[in-house]
Amino acid sequence: MRSPFLEPISLLFLSSLFAVSACGGGNSNNSSSGGSGGSAGSGGTGGSGGIQIQCQEPSQLDVNGTWAAKVRMTVNLEGKAGAAVSLCPTVQTAEALLYMYLDVKQNASDPTRVDSMTPHVCSVTLPVVTGEVGGCNPKDLNFVSTQLQVLDPLRKAFPGIQLSPVTGTLGGTTPGASLTAEKLLFVAGSTAQGSSMPGWNTTDQACGGATLGRANQCDTNCVSDCSTTSDDDSDNYPGITLGVCGQSNDDKQNGVKCNIDSPDHGGASIQGRAWLDLQIDPLLTGTVKSSCEVTGHVDAQILYNVLGADVWLTGAPLAVTDAITSLPTFKVDPSSSSYRLLRIDGQHGSLNWSLAQDPVQACQAVLQHKNDF
Repeated sequence: MRSPFLEPISLLFLSSLFAVSACGGGNSNNSSSGGSGGSAGSGGTGGSGGIQIQCQEPSQLDVNGTWAAKVRMTVNLEGKAGAAVSLCPTVQTAEALLYMYLDVKQNASDPTRVDSMTPHVCSVTLPVVTGEVGGCNPKDLNFVSTQLQVLDPLRKAFPGIQLSPVTGTLGGTTPGASLTAEKLLFVAGSTAQGSSMPGWNTTDQACGGATLGRANQCDTNCVSDCSTTSDDDSDNYPGITLGVCGQSNDDKQNGVKCNIDSPDHGGASIQGRAWLDLQIDPLLTGTVKSSCEVTGHVDAQILYNVLGADVWLTGAPLAVTDAITSLPTFKVDPSSSSYRLLRIDGQHGSLNWSLAQDPVQACQAVLQHKNDF
């Protein structure tokens, strides 16, 4: 069974399973960590949030160079009937975030053509949601807030996951021109894409046992195609591993922590780890405000499949099948999802983050400058 995904991160699975940080752009006119270079000031061409750029515009739009991006996706969450943990309230809206940098090559003879945009994903953050064991009663006060936490091995692995370059088109050669680009495609945990990504068989009763899917080997009897799983975080478990942490209000008040590595020991109401594959395919359309900044809307699908899990619910093991039925549907709302691209190579008076050639070090610099967005 395929479950639409987180993001939006930001991973009650992905919305419950990905740790979300509310990283909105600040209103400061200075970089969050100093040393950004470039010009800043209220008279620039920047967006409504973050740093504003005074671009020294060349004779025609120049997008050739290195850019950083913050992609904010508004995600509508919907639960499923009969889930062990029900989404509560039953309809919720949250935010997923992507931070990345892109190497852009503009065509030398036709400046309206972008020959390639090569993205490097630095972080994925998907929504935290609230739920209730069993059915949803909005009058209850002891909801469980669950998140899928991006663990250190996966956090370090993101920059090394290869993404294919895409092409794009400019609507003109002066500021205010439109930008259209092919969908970016980020896949982690699998060498397959879309509906071909492997997942747990939820229709076979033999795969519903609470002891299945908890080992570090892909279960060939219950996962559709173990040969296409990819251990991208190199932790010897199938797909990518995320920590699951769900705390009730009582847990929080009593200081109960999540015991992710040993979920069979005492701890939070929901705790453990989950293994999955993940695909996010943002489609960026917008306006080239200057040779230093692009803003616009984003449409995307967020897809995921569970490959196994070692998750405990109120002190008892939760079967992988039950975990999947407890996961909400993620639908990105393009009308309220947006992105901002900032040139960061110092050209035309832009920011100069001096990114290293190594993607891991380059992403560290991007994430240190989150407030610039």
